[in-house]
Amino acid sequence: GDRERQIQIIEDFIVRRVSGIVLAPTDSRALVPVVERATEAGIPVVIIDSGIETERRVSFVATNNHQGGVLAARRMGKVLNGQGRVAVIKYMAGSASTTARENGFMETIREEFPTIELVEDRYGMDTVETALSAAEDVLTRHQQLDGIFACNESTARGTLRALESQG
Repeated sequence: GDRERQIQIIEDFIVRRVSGIVLAPTDSRALVPVVERATEAGIPVVIIDSGIETERRVSFVATNNHQGGVLAARRMGKVLNGQGRVAVIKYMAGSASTTARENGFMETIREEFPTIELVEDRYGMDTVETALSAAEDVLTRHQQLDGIFACNESTARGTLRALESQG
């Protein structure tokens, strides 16, 4: 989750003139300049998992994160029989993969399950501990929740710990 550190690592790779870079960018915009510098230096860059706002890369490999959110929303809707109150624990602003997943979930809930209320969405950030804190805050503010969508591994683990601590 540390954009500046990820930029420094890529800059170090450029200086070391590595043969290639495989990168899962933490931010779709912030890493564009350093990725473009790497390609200008003749270092091929493959982007994985989360998109970046430049075409100056060799390849992009990822799942369809928006569709993942759609599938999660449909499962939530089925489990809740189309009714209830749901919160979303997001990852962090700028992460293309999780933003697409979050948007796919929220759009589908609104469109296909209009009687499910999205009561809150909150960033859990990049650690289990920050996600735990965010989920605890959501659970405290909304005592009558029927579901929580946590969009990635760290937010899911933090949310699970919050649910366990509150019984």
